[in-house]
Amino acid sequence: MNVFWLGSILLLVSAIAFVVVPVFIYKRRERLAVEKGSFTTSDDLNRKTNIAQFEERLEELKNEKHTGILTEQNFTQLVNELEKTLLIDVDSNKKENFSNKNRTYRFQYLVISLIVIFIASASFSIYSKLGSLDEVLYTQGLRFDDNDLSEAKLLAKKGDMHGLLEQLHSKLIKAPNNLEGWSLLARSALNTNEFSLAAEAYKQIIRILEDANEDSSAIYGLLAQSLYYQDEGVMTPRVQAAIDQAFSKDKNELNTISLLAINDFSQGAFASAISRWEKILTLAPNHPAKAAIEMGIARAQTALGVEPNVKSDKTTRAADASVAKIRVLVSLDPALLNTVDAEDSVFIFAKSTNPSGPPMPLAAARYKVKDLPVTLDLTDDNAVAPMAKLSQVSVANIVARVTKSGQAIAQKGDYQGRLDNVSVKDGKLHKILIDQML
Repeated sequence: MNVFWLGSILLLVSAIAFVVVPVFIYKRRERLAVEKGSFTTSDDLNRKTNIAQFEERLEELKNEKHTGILTEQNFTQLVNELEKTLLIDVDSNKKENFSNKNRTYRFQYLVISLIVIFIASASFSIYSKLGSLDEVLYTQGLRFDDNDLSEAKLLAKKGDMHGLLEQLHSKLIKAPNNLEGWSLLARSALNTNEFSLAAEAYKQIIRILEDANEDSSAIYGLLAQSLYYQDEGVMTPRVQAAIDQAFSKDKNELNTISLLAINDFSQGAFASAISRWEKILTLAPNHPAKAAIEMGIARAQTALGVEPNVKSDKTTRAADASVAKIRVLVSLDPALLNTVDAEDSVFIFAKSTNPSGPPMPLAAARYKVKDLPVTLDLTDDNAVAPMAKLSQVSVANIVARVTKSGQAIAQKGDYQGRLDNVSVKDGKLHKILIDQML
């Protein structure tokens, strides 16, 4: 930012110099011309005029003396008075010219000062309206120095997505109106279960959009989703508030309808879930999650004892679901036994390997530290939501995490173990050792 302001000041000084310097150059040339005698000032003109009048009057007195009009005594007296008058006029002219010069100089300096003030204020005013200071702030705020890059590389090497997202967040705090930056943080945080960061990012996006009088209904829907998952799938007052805001701006906001459908399904309100999902497909026939929505409808219909009415191949789906299973043996590093409590929660879940995949786990289970070691199967029966299931992917990342907070969201101080790119159909027993501190 200092570089920007230094450049701005230099440009402003250059503009002022372009106007003011020629004035001083002219004054200097005028002074040199006077000193060389090649330039006649007002002082010179007054002095020459007074001398010419003196000589003319003196010649008249001489003629009057010569013709006898004036006596010698009168002539001498008049010449003395004439000389005194000449001295008085010269002195008076000097004082007057000196005073005029002072007034002229003061006026010139006043004009120069006004020019400087006008250029400075006009430049600031015009740039405030037409300039791109926000973009400069964006660039400066998101710039990574050598230390930042070194830290980012270290975090990436450790696989610490939380640290990388926190680093991006700290940069965005310095550039709070960077819509692209907040959008990147929101998507990345939601896809890595960093729901708190995602919620904050969506709030910032809403602020920016509403300041620009743009539609923010879809972002309220995404905010509601982030808060819903942060609150462990509970329709809390703040989740409901975000939903109300979304519907107040667009009664057919799809993200919000999708969230309500998922919540209905999890609460056993299968008919309501079906109705909401069908509404989404009516409003958006080519919805990106169409296949997942149809699958959710089929599961809800099955739960109601109704024959699923979907276009997809049910046989293929059933086959996929029957073989989609990851067997996991989760254990705790003995070195950590003194640092955790027997009642601490243990979350074990499978997550999509696709960064743009669903933010919620494909399958999840919850135990306590006292249950470890534990062997379990992650299948579609462990799905958190019908639109995100293990049978939808060929490989998944498996995470086992001990948390004292009792929340599924990763926090500093939690202990974790993980396996990446695990096949959902290999039938092997995969061992995970919880031995890393976040």
